[in-house]
Amino acid sequence: VCMQGGIHPSFTASTYRRLLSAARSAAPRLHVHAFSPLEVHVGAGSAGLSYERYLEQLAEAGLGSLPGTAAEVLHDSVRQLLCPDKIDTATWCKVISAAHRVGLRTTATLMFGSVEEGPAAWAAHLDTIR
Repeated sequence: VCMQGGIHPSFTASTYRRLLSAARSAAPRLHVHAFSPLEVHVGAGSAGLSYERYLEQLAEAGLGSLPGTAAEVLHDSVRQLLCPDKIDTATWCKVISAAHRVGLRTTATLMFGSVEEGPAAWAAHLDTIR
């Protein structure tokens, strides 16, 4: 199951862990693919933890993999137009890399057609993911 909900102002690191624990209790064999890099960034920050330590805690609570959403287009000039309130490309990559270091698999998305970003930005996005 994929769980994502954006950034809720009252959610803390423990909120995300409780969501995972509840899913694991209800369906112990369920694979949980949850929490965008932005959600991990905010959750880790709320607890004063490194991305790695926070992701380890999420994995212990039942996180199976991390969706690479909130990527939009990993090209900062495009991100400034599309999602100026989200994390920048470097931060997105740091969270994804941290997930890999703790043994979590990830995915990545590419949004195109919403602004005139063009093939160069799409290629830069794919190169960043690679």
